[in-house]
Amino acid sequence: MEPASINTIANIGETGVDEQAAMILGYDGGAMALLTCALRTTTPHQAFIFGTEGWIRLPHPFWQPDSIFVAHGEKEKELKFKRLGNGYSFEAVEVMDCLRKKRLESPIMPLDKSLAVMRTLDRIRAQWGLKYPID
Repeated sequence: MEPASINTIANIGETGVDEQAAMILGYDGGAMALLTCALRTTTPHQAFIFGTEGWIRLPHPFWQPDSIFVAHGEKEKELKFKRLGNGYSFEAVEVMDCLRKKRLESPIMPLDKSLAVMRTLDRIRAQWGLKYPID
């Protein structure tokens, strides 16, 4: 699902790299996403998903956790699991599964969803005025 609205700001460094940025994505129905990223500052590398009755917290580093924390109300419970690799391993496993099954796209992340992510990233970069040489 693509955001209905995007509000973002970035610090583009002297080399043209987006050194730090903040984004608020608004979706139909009232859902929002608040994202930050930075090369220039130290950040906690956590991710949160908030709902009407609780939240999910992916601890540092969120891209390769050994556990997640799920809260219903104010009580948080840790769910532990065995980490697979050092990040993006699930994506690599899915690609290999698709190749073995001669699929042209993944049923988990089909092409239209990948293109929607890229359109969102393009809209964000446009607000920053950031263009890549290939643009």
